[in-house]
Amino acid sequence: MYVSRAFYGQVLDNTKGVIWYENRLLENGKMGRIVFLSRIENGVKKDTVFEDKGKLGETLNLVNKGLCTEIQGRQYTSEP
Repeated sequence: MYVSRAFYGQVLDNTKGVIWYENRLLENGKMGRIVFLSRIENGVKKDTVFEDKGKLGETLNLVNKGLCTEIQGRQYTSEP
């Protein structure tokens, strides 16, 4: 199982860029929550990966304020 959401704009407080929130089924049967952030800092592309510690709520708040946009997703299925 894999579920992700992606956003662009002001994705975190004081951070503009693109962010992906990813939940995936790990080999141990638990869900792993990872965040990928890509942004431009001083003219240089910076990529960061970190554990999701509640940042999705922060991003959704920025969506509600019109500062951030969610990239529309698609549903896919695959056979095991």
